[in-house]
Amino acid sequence: MQPRLKSELRVQAILRRATTTGAFASIARRGHAAAGAVFVKSVSADRDVRVFGPAPGPGTDEAGQPRWTCVSGTDPILDADAEAYLARYAKADPDFWVIEIEAGNGEACLDGVIVEDVPIQTDPLIDQVFRR
Repeated sequence: MQPRLKSELRVQAILRRATTTGAFASIARRGHAAAGAVFVKSVSADRDVRVFGPAPGPGTDEAGQPRWTCVSGTDPILDADAEAYLARYAKADPDFWVIEIEAGNGEACLDGVIVEDVPIQTDPLIDQVFRR
């Protein structure tokens, strides 16, 4: 088992990666410093929003890289829908982090791999908010 990097350090690394690419990045929600889940809300220049979060299953891949998935689905969503999902998620897990990245490629700032072949029924909350 690989040691896990504290959430606060992961957040700082993602923020730094975003700012070096010229994007504006900020912490929209501060979570548990050691073990809070990390979500990235990526807002493109034309205001399309995608939300990335921890992929279901193991936290890392075989190489030890964190696993991410786009919890908002393949198509961009409205900012209000992203905020609704994050607000509802907060009721179940109040210790999570949200990083907001604007005018950049939030996907490129993630500190691991994006898993796209996750089962469609992994999180009922995701289905309720995004797959109406």
